Amino acid sequence: MERPEQVIDFLGMMGDTADNIPGLPGVGEKTAKKFLATYGSLENLLAHTHELKGAMKEKIEA
Repeated sequence: MERPEQVIDFLGMMGDTADNIPGLPGVGEKTAKKFLATYGSLENLLAHTHELKGAMKEKIEA
């Protein structure tokens, strides 16, 4: 994570049981970091799901 505001997106992608945030299916710490490095935010990731491939695309678009 490059910016402090990405912490919210990071937890939103991974999920946070303490705050009852379900997260994205199949996304853990490594994948969340990769998505933030590539897309910068959760909103930008969701706007570019057409760039994803395979099972991850299906899980995130569900």
